[in-house]
Amino acid sequence: MKPGPGLVGLSGSSPALNITKDDPLRQWTQHSRDDFLDLLLELEGRGVHHSRSVCPACYLEPSAYCCDSCTSGGELLCKGCIVKEHGKSPLHVIKFWNGKFFETKTLKDLGLRIQLGHWASREDRCFLPDRAAGDSFVIIGEGRVHSVALDFCGCGKGGLQTTQLMRAGLYPATVVDPRTAATFAELDRFELLNYESKCSAGTDNSGLLKTPGRYYSFLRMTREWTHLHMLKRAGRGHDPRGLSATTPGECALLCPACPHPGKNLVEDWKSYPEEKQFLFALFLAMDANFRLKRKDVSTERKDPGLGDGWSFYCEVEKYMSHVAKHWDMPQERSTCVSHDAVDKPDREARGTASSGIGAVDCARHNMRRPLAVGDLQFGERYINMDYMFFRSVAGTDLVRLIVSYDIACQWHINIWSRMSTYDTEIQMDGGAIQYISFLVSKFHLPAHIEACNLLFSFNLTPHVGQTDGEAPERNWANTNPLAGSTMQMGPGARRDALNAHFNDSNWKRIVGFGRSLLKKTKTAVPEMMVTKAALADMESSLRAVADDGDELDAVETWTVMVQEWEKDCEKGVEGEKEVFDGMHLSEMLSIGLQLEENQRSLSSDISAMGQHATDDQQRKLLERTGKLRRRIEAWVVVRGNIHCELVVRGVNAGLGLGWVAGAVLLSTHCSEAVYPECIMGTCWPAGQGVPVMQYGLWPNEPALHQGYNHTSR
Repeated sequence: MKPGPGLVGLSGSSPALNITKDDPLRQWTQHSRDDFLDLLLELEGRGVHHSRSVCPACYLEPSAYCCDSCTSGGELLCKGCIVKEHGKSPLHVIKFWNGKFFETKTLKDLGLRIQLGHWASREDRCFLPDRAAGDSFVIIGEGRVHSVALDFCGCGKGGLQTTQLMRAGLYPATVVDPRTAATFAELDRFELLNYESKCSAGTDNSGLLKTPGRYYSFLRMTREWTHLHMLKRAGRGHDPRGLSATTPGECALLCPACPHPGKNLVEDWKSYPEEKQFLFALFLAMDANFRLKRKDVSTERKDPGLGDGWSFYCEVEKYMSHVAKHWDMPQERSTCVSHDAVDKPDREARGTASSGIGAVDCARHNMRRPLAVGDLQFGERYINMDYMFFRSVAGTDLVRLIVSYDIACQWHINIWSRMSTYDTEIQMDGGAIQYISFLVSKFHLPAHIEACNLLFSFNLTPHVGQTDGEAPERNWANTNPLAGSTMQMGPGARRDALNAHFNDSNWKRIVGFGRSLLKKTKTAVPEMMVTKAALADMESSLRAVADDGDELDAVETWTVMVQEWEKDCEKGVEGEKEVFDGMHLSEMLSIGLQLEENQRSLSSDISAMGQHATDDQQRKLLERTGKLRRRIEAWVVVRGNIHCELVVRGVNAGLGLGWVAGAVLLSTHCSEAVYPECIMGTCWPAGQGVPVMQYGLWPNEPALHQGYNHTSR
């Protein structure tokens, strides 16, 4: 074969007969596509066997049958030989050549019978075979629904019919007079596909095949199969007391990286010093999901579910009893921004039996916790979330809890008074818990008021590392694709399906801990070294020399102040002046620094957009600018209570403009004659407020955007 024009080497070298292996798709297109199509067409007929008319196995009968599932190259055999070859493969698809094309045949049509109950040898045949009812048995396997001729053992040697099916690798759809079964391999395949792609069961996609309808039978079998796997993996099959001895939450896979007294903690962990107790803290994250609704389909009596309370869902009867008992408990209006979860609990409840689900997760490792999931009836009510939280931590010996919730600022206010009205089973032992901190997850926190951004921030809380509290959101992303199917399920089937997916998610986390924790360590250690170096550099610059020549101990003083504030952040620093409506000076400075950071971020984004910003980019920019301006204007209202002496002291101490940016905005009482050091040697006249800000930038901060010269104002 001569090399054609397309056979020139792709690397620019001299012509070659083969293309580089780095481009296999192009190689297939240029050299193999035509051949592959010819082969497919050849296999639609008898192919290389078209000239053979006698069976090559017995040389007696005409060869007209071949198997689609065997790798025999489409070899044609006679009827007797094809049946003999498939004695142990009764679910293969057989094709019959009728002289013009292949017809699909079943092995039942060709006379194959399946004998169950006799496994000692191939020659061991039952002398009293018991045919399946109506001699019509259906097996789901190999991606198809097969009608087979099946004989049970009637001599008593094989045992019950269900036992005979199970020993043959066939799972029966019913326990009395079974007429349908699925292969173990098919159930495993569907379980894997369901976990990974969230697919649902289906039948023939064309509707042309005349196969028995076994849709609901298959759903029932997959549900039972998944439940049995959960029990087997939890070790429940080895308990001599039986399944009835299964305790609540026992079948849920636990997070091995969270602290479990008696399992992965040292015996004297409670005696560790206070500064090391954070090592034994339990991080929890709560949230609700309103995509996982359930329509008003079926009832608890008709569909109670399998293994109530054995894994992640709370025990239904106890949970619903709690909800009914406290249904009329009033829920306080939000004192933060208008959280829909607080003020509009019915927004997702109309026309549903369950408006969604709530859950408590391991915040550090993104794993579901046992007995910490429940259905919501009327939005995200406190009585629902309280039960899941207290049930999740019931009986724990841990003494430190870090709890994240996107509305923790409101939920925690009366939590202890609400708890006192609940049943003792879910009440927390106040004497055991020595430290509990309520925080708002990082992604949701910016939507809260400024006070919440200080009191409930992970970034301002010691001993939490880089935890963001958004574990439930990551888990919702994995289960949300199930919403379309679980919405139509009965209450028990829905719980069983979600429990199975939660356990599968936890298992994946566990087996992946080695890789994920190693990756995080490799990322965190270099960043830690950089941060420590930056901190040391900053502290050395803050240790300036005062006017009398003594070293200024600002770092030590501030460290003590921060530690006092962390012990009781709502009290503030001792001796600190309240400047407005209970707000302390440190809070005002923190807000000022945050506003300054927002300004610089906005300035950077403006510069990065270039000269040809889209309308959407400009719209978003104006929205950010307006929001930032309103925050600054609201802040300026309380500026008059801080004297500009703060600025002078900061500058004299060598703290720089960034440290005193907040204090500058708060001052209106100074004059250039009294404090000439203020802000670049000048001070805004008292009572005139802050200069007008375009795009959130101060006049002395250079930035250009679409012709606006911010340095000229």
